[in-house]
Formats: sequence, C-alpha cells, structure tokens
Amino acid sequence: MTFTSTPGQDGVYRIKILNQDLYLEAIPHAETAASTPWMRLANASATSEKQKWKLTKAPFTKNVWTIASCADDAGLVYKKSPQTYRGHGFPYPGGQSLQWVIQEYSGQYSKISAPANGSDVFDSQYRAQNDDAVHFWHPLSQSQGPFQCYTFEYTSSEPQVKLDILFVHDATGSQQPYIDVARKHVITIASELRSSGSFASIDDLRFGLISFRDHPPQDTSFVTQAYAFTSDVATLQMNLAGLVASGGGDGPEAQCDALDDALNAAWRDEASKVVILVTDSPPHGVEDSGDFWPDGCPSQNDPIRTAEMMKDQNITLPTLSGYYSNAIDFYRGIVAKTDGHILPLAEPTPTAQWGLRAAAMAEEPYQVLVTGFVKKILDTAKYAAKYRQTVEHQAFVQNRSASDIAADVHKDMSAAGALHHDVAVENVYVSSEQGDKNAKVWAAATTLKEAKQKLGKVEGDRIADEARATGTYTPVSEPKPASKANASSVVNLILKQAQRK
Repeated sequence: MTFTSTPGQDGVYRIKILNQDLYLEAIPHAETAASTPWMRLANASATSEKQKWKLTKAPFTKNVWTIASCADDAGLVYKKSPQTYRGHGFPYPGGQSLQWVIQEYSGQYSKISAPANGSDVFDSQYRAQNDDAVHFWHPLSQSQGPFQCYTFEYTSSEPQVKLDILFVHDATGSQQPYIDVARKHVITIASELRSSGSFASIDDLRFGLISFRDHPPQDTSFVTQAYAFTSDVATLQMNLAGLVASGGGDGPEAQCDALDDALNAAWRDEASKVVILVTDSPPHGVEDSGDFWPDGCPSQNDPIRTAEMMKDQNITLPTLSGYYSNAIDFYRGIVAKTDGHILPLAEPTPTAQWGLRAAAMAEEPYQVLVTGFVKKILDTAKYAAKYRQTVEHQAFVQNRSASDIAADVHKDMSAAGALHHDVAVENVYVSSEQGDKNAKVWAAATTLKEAKQKLGKVEGDRIADEARATGTYTPVSEPKPASKANASSVVNLILKQAQRK
C-alpha cells in the first residue's frame, strides 16, 4: 500500500491517519440510529466500500475537491449547531458534495476543511472517550492534533459510468451479412468496452436489440421485434443468431416504428444511452419515389418527433446508413439532433459498382465504428461527471452562457492534457450545397411534414466516384486532445441532465 500526502488525480481513495492504521469510514443512514449519517475512524478493511471515497478535483482550482462515499455515492456535507461538538459541527455523507480544501502540510499529510465552514478541519479528538466520530475542530499541530493529519491511497480511476447500448437492426432481405457481422463481433466489442476501465461491474454495460421489417402488405411477418436489455453478451449474440433477413417489400422500411420502440425501451435513468441504427434504407415518407406510404409511417410514428424526444432524454443516435439519396441528408439531420453521427454502411460482398460498401463492411471497420463512437460517448459522460458541479454553478448561479462555460472547460481540459475519443471517417459523399441545406432542414424541423415542405432536390449520385471505384474507407478511432466540440458536448450534456432533475 502506498499512501501520499495529497490525492494526485481524480479517483477512488482510502484515507488514513498519518502513521496509524485508522481509516476514514462512512456510516450510511441505513446503519445508524442517529438522525444523520456520519463518519468515524476505523480499523483497516481493504474490501469495505465504506472506507473508499470518490475524490474529484474541482476545475480551475489547485487543492479543492468534491468527496463522496463509495458505499452509497452520497457526497460530503456538514451539520453545525451549538449542540454539535461545542458548536464546531461535523461532516457527513448525505447529499451533493460541497467543495473541500485538502491542504498539504510539510509534504507529509493534509488537513481537510470546508471553505464554507471557516478554518475548522476534520478531527476525532474524543477517541479516548470512546467517541470515534469525525468532527470539526480548530487546526492544531501534528503532535497536538494527530487525528487531523490524513494521507491518501489511490485505488482506482473515476468516474465510472453505466451504459445502455441498443442495436436497432434492419432485418429485411439485404441485411443478413450485416446481422452476421454484428453477431460475430458483439463479444469483441463488449470485451473492448469493458476493458476500458469505465465500468465498475459487468452489469454496468447492457445491450439490447430491436429488429424491424415493414408493415403489411409490404411485409406480413412482423413490423418490429424487441429483445430486453441484458448484460450477458452471449444472450445478445443468441438473439442476433435468431434473426433471419427476409422480405421488406418496397425500399423504405419500418424505421419509424423501431425508433419509437427504442425511445420507450427500459433505459436506466442513470446510464448513458446509445441507439445504433443499422440500415441501408430510409423510413417511409423520406424518398421521392418507390414508397408505398409516401406521406410517412402508417402507424403515425414521426421520426423527427422521435429524434426530438431522444434528444430530450439524452439518447444518442449514431446511424450506419446506406446510399439512398434523400436518406443521407435525413439521417445527417436526425443524428445532429442527438449529437450522433451518420457512418457509411457497406455492401456485404465486393462488386465493381459498390466497392466502397464492401470495404466499409469489413469486420474491423465495423468494430472500429461501433466501439469508437461508444467510447466517445463514455468520455463525454466521464468528463460531465467531473465538471458537473462547476458547470451547474456557473450556468444557474452566475447565469453564464453555455458557450462561455464550454470555453473555460476546454481551457481547463487542455491545460490538464485531457484526451477524448473521436471517430474519424473520411467523407465518401459527393459535396452538395443543397444536400447540406436539406440536412440542416431535417435537423431544425419538429415534424416530418414541416421538413418536407422546405427540402430542395439534390441532383446526381451521392457517393463519390473514387469511393465507388476503390472502396477506400478507413475509419479511425483514437483518443485525441480534447477539442472545443468535445467541451461543448460535455457542457450540453450536463445542462440537459440538470434540466431533467
């Protein structure tokens, strides 16, 4: 065990008294008859969550931290009255953590205090009277106040997150190779994500599946089939194995119904939420021709309204999509609503016409796209946990704009050398001014009907000739220095979550 005089980074720590085997331990509300939880100094228990504390450095500060108990995630606050420890009061885990100063002394230990409570520090001076509770007392020298002197043992990185990933998979006639690749690689994808250190337990990462075809009379088998979230990847693999691509009828399919099912899935409130839509076609109502229901979904599920509600619920929607002309800009628009991406889908077998799609469906790129985008979302969630208290204070107390806060967050991330995963995909589409305008129309619209009234016609092929000919498509996922866009995503996530509280 290595103890240091101060915490060196965000993470989980055990906190002990200098030169004594006494550890700071939480007593949760459920384990005490007192009116509030409390803390004490106790003998070592390396496995006890009550002796582990999540420490997160407050941005833009030198020695200010938030502290929360790993036993129940309760942050440290304090109580003070004339009757509590001669008016000095005591700290306890019971809410959103206040900011605490961890001040180093002589390079050997630190004392812990709350700026809002003056200069008083943690102490336990009544241990000789069988009172091992931690309370506040005025600062003393090391010899006079040995129970004021704390050291820190780092045990693991924080913050950790929970993640729900829902695959929404087209199961019509052309999709079997994509389903096969997903089934083959889902275990590798799960293993790579779990090895990232982002999850405290196997149950913190869950996968779900929704498959879709079309409405009768275009397809009479099923419209959608939903499979429950599970942390057992073998179960997801078995569900994918049971999918057989068939039918579909006209070009557009029942994406609207599948996305509505995804919106209403059994998401965990505390989890980051990702819907990965895999399809090579648009929903009904998007294309100019070849659509049995040109006015939209026969069930009246509007994909624009659904994407708006996904945005409100912090559900991110990346899409692996095919080559339909209007669908490209449609998917660009709806993923923009949720801070997602459209990623080019590939042809399962090489042909002279669709070399691009063959290259992109190669197994490694598929894995890179899925794991890369999910890691990007995980990084945003982790940085949101780090900056939440500061951002909420600046937004709701100081009334600063999101853009100004994001600029400060980016400056702090850059100074700390913070890295953030991103996915780089070369542009395989033909540049189109009208296509760009249409994507913005889809992104700004609140209904399908509203958007269609404002769209312009895009002429010509949408896939670049070079991409068709060579099949060049090499997605790259790697951590890079945090960008301004990353900082903006962090701030926007925090503010959206705060509005939902």
